[in-house]
Amino acid sequence: MLPYLKGQKVFDYIDGTVQQPAKTITASDGSTIPNPSFANWETQDNLILTCIDSSLSDEVLAQITHYSTSTEVWIALSTAFASQSRAKTIQVHSQLSTLYSVERKSNHK
Repeated sequence: MLPYLKGQKVFDYIDGTVQQPAKTITASDGSTIPNPSFANWETQDNLILTCIDSSLSDEVLAQITHYSTSTEVWIALSTAFASQSRAKTIQVHSQLSTLYSVERKSNHK
């Protein structure tokens, strides 16, 4: 996924470099009008969200449906999978420690 997004030159949307512009701007006459930059940003961000969403399992997708931008989704996914990776690392370390302890005990008999 990451190489594809970088190859499409849209990773700046995900990492927050390209920030969401204001939805409206003030025209020269003082009226509030839709911001064309926001419309362009929203279109691109929705295309990125579609790309990310299409690569996720239904189980993971259900966890991110309440996020509305690609940056929010990316942060949520990064956080979720980073914590799972840390937990797995701790579990493996604990198992190795237990095996090492059992091995040492059996060698001393």
